Amino acid sequence: MILAHVEVVRNISSAMVARVIYIFLLCLSGSIMVEAQISAPASLDAAMNRYEQYRKDKEEYPVYRISVLITRDRREMEAERSRFRRTFPEDELKWSYDQPYYSLKTGYYLLERESWADLLRIRRMYPNAILSIDRMTAEEYLEGRGI
Repeated sequence: MILAHVEVVRNISSAMVARVIYIFLLCLSGSIMVEAQISAPASLDAAMNRYEQYRKDKEEYPVYRISVLITRDRREMEAERSRFRRTFPEDELKWSYDQPYYSLKTGYYLLERESWADLLRIRRMYPNAILSIDRMTAEEYLEGRGI
């Protein structure tokens, strides 16, 4: 604790006295320690732990995919899917529907440059094939890569 001695002289203005008292109180307040403890019920802690684990399990990462075809016509998508599977039997192909478009995508790449060789190979048959960025969990990525 800091002790201060203030002596008021007749010549000192009241504003100066107020400043000295303010500084004294400021120093005094700095020496006071306050300790607080907040506790939560065990059920809330358990719920927070479950939520954190859920977020870790569902965390998504960006991956590059080769978009072979994007169309509104489902029959066209199915015909191109059959053609792609005959032409590239070793490549996995997934289709998706994001209204009003059907899309055919292949490949799972973390880095863009990993996809270049496959993109050039596929562009020989599908010149409009492009790279797209999807988001997926680590489990989906590893499953798609066959790991």
